[in-house]
Amino acid sequence: MAKVTITFPPHPPLINGAVLTIDATTSEDHDRSAMVTEHPVEQGSSVSDNIRPLPRKLSMRCLVTASPLTWPGQNQVFDSQYQGPAGTGPGPDPGLTQGAYRLLEIAAANGSVLKVQTGLALYPQMAIAGLTYQRRSGNGANLYFSLVLEEILYATAQTARVPRSAIASNTVANQIAPRKSRGNRQTLKPTAPQAARAAVLHSGPKATRFISALQGQVAYPQPVSFTP
Repeated sequence: MAKVTITFPPHPPLINGAVLTIDATTSEDHDRSAMVTEHPVEQGSSVSDNIRPLPRKLSMRCLVTASPLTWPGQNQVFDSQYQGPAGTGPGPDPGLTQGAYRLLEIAAANGSVLKVQTGLALYPQMAIAGLTYQRRSGNGANLYFSLVLEEILYATAQTARVPRSAIASNTVANQIAPRKSRGNRQTLKPTAPQAARAAVLHSGPKATRFISALQGQVAYPQPVSFTP
C-alpha cells in the first residue's frame, strides 16, 4: 500500500518532534460512522440535526523493517536518543525498529495527538486507542504491530454579553430558570398523639407528659420528668 507517515508532537524532554515512516501496511481500515436518532423526525425539520457524526477511526497492520528499501533508512528522522545503535552502511539496522517502538510507547503512554498521513486521507488529530506488537520467528529484527487510532474532536466555547437592563429586570433569570408552579398544598391536621408529642417537645425541659395509646386514647397516665 501507499506510504504512511505518523508525525509526533514535541514532548520535551521525551520527544523533540519526530516523523515515523511505516515501511509497509498489510491492511488499512478507515471507519466513519454517525449516531442517527431512533425517534421519528418532524416533517419539514432539518434531518441533519438528528444525525451526530462520531470520531473517525483508523486501524492498520504495520511493518517497520530494519532493512528499508532506501538507504539511509527512511526513519532516520528519529531523534538520536531514540534511534538506538545506528548502522553506518547498507544492512539491517536495529536502531530503526527500536526507535519506532520507543516513539509509539511514549505517544501511547502520554496520550499524544498525532497527525497521520495515509494514501487515502489525512488525519490531523488522532490518538492511539490500541497498540499490539507481533513477533515473527526468524525475523525478529523487524517490528510488526497493529495500530488503532481514533480522532479527537474539539469544541469551542462561546460567551455573550448580557445587558444590565436585562439583569435588573430579571428577564434573563426568568429565561434561564423559569419559575414552576408547585400546585396547591394541602395542610393536614395532626392526630391527637402527634399533637400531644408536639406539645411536650415545645413545653420545656421540666415538663410532665402522659403516655398515650396508639389509637389516641389516654391510658395509664405516667408522669415523666425531664432533667434540665
